[in-house]
Amino acid sequence: MDPVDLLWAWLREGWRYRVRQGNTRMVENPEEYTTRIKHEMELIIGKDFTSYFLMVSDLVRFAKDAGIAVGPGRGSSAASVVCYLLRITEPDPLAFSLTDFSRFVDPTREDLPDIDVDFDDSRRHEVREYAVRKYGADHVANIGTFTKYKGKNSLVDVARVFSIPKGSIEIIKGLVVDRSGGDSRADASLLDTFEMFPAARAVLDAYPDLHKAIALEGNYRGMSVHAAGLVITTRPITDICAMYTRDDKKTGNRLTAVSVNKYDAEHLGLMKMDLLGLSTMGMIAGALELAGLTLEDLYRLPYDDPETIAAFRRADVVGIFQFEGRATRLVCRDVQPNNFLELIDINGLSRPGPLFSGTTAEYIDVQHGRRSATKIHPILDKITEETKGQIIYQEQILRALAQFGGLPVKRVHEIRRIISQKLGEAQFNTSARDFAKNAAALHGVTEELAMEVWGRVVTSASYAFVYSHSLSYTLIAYWAMWLKVHHPQAFYASQLEKTKKEKWPRLIRDAEAHGVKVVGVTPGRSKKSWTVHKKKVIAGWLQLTGVGDSIADAIIRTEAEMAQYAVDGVGFRTTEDLLRVPGIGPAKLENFRSQIESDDPFGLEETKRALDAVRLSISRREILLRRPTVRSGGILDTRGGAQVVWLGRVKKIEMKDVFEDERARTGDSLEDIRARLDRPDLPTSCVLHCYDDEDEDVYLRITRFVFPRFRDGIQLIQPNIDVVHAVARRSKGGFGASLYVDRLAIIDPDDEEEESEIEA
Repeated sequence: MDPVDLLWAWLREGWRYRVRQGNTRMVENPEEYTTRIKHEMELIIGKDFTSYFLMVSDLVRFAKDAGIAVGPGRGSSAASVVCYLLRITEPDPLAFSLTDFSRFVDPTREDLPDIDVDFDDSRRHEVREYAVRKYGADHVANIGTFTKYKGKNSLVDVARVFSIPKGSIEIIKGLVVDRSGGDSRADASLLDTFEMFPAARAVLDAYPDLHKAIALEGNYRGMSVHAAGLVITTRPITDICAMYTRDDKKTGNRLTAVSVNKYDAEHLGLMKMDLLGLSTMGMIAGALELAGLTLEDLYRLPYDDPETIAAFRRADVVGIFQFEGRATRLVCRDVQPNNFLELIDINGLSRPGPLFSGTTAEYIDVQHGRRSATKIHPILDKITEETKGQIIYQEQILRALAQFGGLPVKRVHEIRRIISQKLGEAQFNTSARDFAKNAAALHGVTEELAMEVWGRVVTSASYAFVYSHSLSYTLIAYWAMWLKVHHPQAFYASQLEKTKKEKWPRLIRDAEAHGVKVVGVTPGRSKKSWTVHKKKVIAGWLQLTGVGDSIADAIIRTEAEMAQYAVDGVGFRTTEDLLRVPGIGPAKLENFRSQIESDDPFGLEETKRALDAVRLSISRREILLRRPTVRSGGILDTRGGAQVVWLGRVKKIEMKDVFEDERARTGDSLEDIRARLDRPDLPTSCVLHCYDDEDEDVYLRITRFVFPRFRDGIQLIQPNIDVVHAVARRSKGGFGASLYVDRLAIIDPDDEEEESEIEA
């Protein structure tokens, strides 16, 4: 069948499918949909994108029909009715007025639109295998990638070759300032680290071979395979470029990759699709299975479930995709959303641009009636009507440029690329004069008013988010919250399965706050991994330290064999039964027994016990310090805010470079940044990512102006071991627990050699 005819046939099939799913809007407003479909198809056919849409739809429909969880959409593809009818995306774009198809398929460009799709991360490989079966192994391959030596992997490789102790390397790795490729010193991070930190220099002096790591940095390290990027061709790939093969560790199959990266693949005309593995989709799939639900049940959920919206309004977002991060959680708490549209806005409002520009604060004030939405002109008011008078999304900027400023389609899409690629305000501003002139001619506004609108557009363009992407990812969060509210045992069991061990305590505490009891490994009840029994979530054998897949499988087999001969069908009854498992002897049994019989199997109280011990030592003036208290000299007093005392642990040390931060934010050159910067000789700052016994994330910020005074102490911090005692100030108007350090003490709870006193 002709590809165009086939695509129209699939669209008719998709129409029937969406109506069966319960989309009454399509039945009530058929002309709105048919008009939009004709418009989209005119562009898709005219640009010869037909085969691409068919291919993507085929892969996604295979996955969904096979029960593989697929995300609702990604990027701007959720703005397309064609994608919706082809089952590539899930939200109906015409039900959301801010979606914009032209943001997805640019009428002025001929290159293929990006359709990236999120799959259950544990089953993504099945989609690739289906493509190989359908199109042939010589027509399907992953994109190649070329890795470069950066500071940390240069250290690791040199240390391995020259047998340099791992502990010494870890000291340096914690001090390396990561820089992006656009930074002029991106390939000199090790050189800067050795010059800046005496502790790093001492390791270099002890192991001179580490000089080779400095020389390695910036060079190509090798070729790898892009995990998500897949190309599919109509003729053998070897007719176009070379192919390489390697073993896929996940599936054991041979994996082929083209010899070029994604940019060269596009230049060669290779049709590319990103099959992305998203752990949250894997979590959702696991929870659906435990709850006895299907993907169809999930996709049919209405977006106005009162209990789900109420949970967001309470900011009950632990374990919820996108929303449990500190900034989004706090914005959600302050907005107190009443509907799904406001949830979408929260995703856009919780990014640094809106937060620091005042957009988020103004939105919140309008939400709660503390102020009225800013009104400048009826056209702009209409564009920002759903977002409390704020410009949050790129789609709103494009509409303002076209509808208010009368800019031609081609220029609007040129500006879209400037925004998307963060090419800077200077390129954006070249259209200011035309914008003001057209606005005056079209709407009779003054130049002053036109430039006021332009100013708002320019400011928003520096941080505007893509509405369709925010819609799609908010829907994933909504699905997760619906499961948490209506099937909590299944949600927590599946979420724990996908969560790193160090993050279990917070999730388990949240589960128990919601009436879900989480228990450790229980012989006779535990399965291979987390499972649900009645109202409890039970840890599986894999959750024991020292148990991998092979031992867990052996335990399951042995227990099943024993259950065959048990009257009540129960295999294991006590921990001693593990001795029947091949490969488990007395030593391993004792290790497993200590974990199974522990009164705190998940380490929920470990941090509290450590901090309580330090608090007791402080009260007795017995505290043991690794270094004396470091003073800031009062420089931080200029920030204002109340002074606080905080005690907790450091989980990560993040070194920051002011030139890199400014370059990434503004796109300006290093020379321009240096010219306007106060004290350019002080480029380095530091953020200590910390936590306390309430599992709250706290950021201890050490500004570049005082960093030299703290540098020696920071080098000695052992993450997740040492306790830090900070006297700090919270900046006025800041979101969350972000503290600017005034004084800092580093405490090793196990060090009994040195005694000093914390200054309060």
